[in-house]
Amino acid sequence: MPTAHTRERTSTIPTITIHVFPAMNSLHKSISPYRNAMELLAIEEIEQQLQNLPLDIAESINKDEAVAYTLNRLPPLYATTLEGYFWQQKRARETLKDLISKAASWGIKAAQRKRELRSYRNPMSNQPHP
Repeated sequence: MPTAHTRERTSTIPTITIHVFPAMNSLHKSISPYRNAMELLAIEEIEQQLQNLPLDIAESINKDEAVAYTLNRLPPLYATTLEGYFWQQKRARETLKDLISKAASWGIKAAQRKRELRSYRNPMSNQPHP
């Protein structure tokens, strides 16, 4: 008999889309020949961990917030070439796997807390003052 934690999923978690302001995007493309190799690793880990959560919880978490929180707790790994980018990712997978996993977990929990705070505040905003 399936429980709430082992129930079969009927849909998948949407992939994470990181939104960039258009002005920043064009500026970044014109003057930044470097990329942070840690970004993709953080996104992959968050997506993996979200797959292990109940579907309703996973879908309610703001993935962009979880990614930003996670990246702010990980060392940046910038590269200027594709070879350097993949080398940085390989090195991080070998040496920082546990830290990436912990940071992703913290990021998901932080995004979840933020969601709960918003839902706690919002119901009162529609109520007339007594």
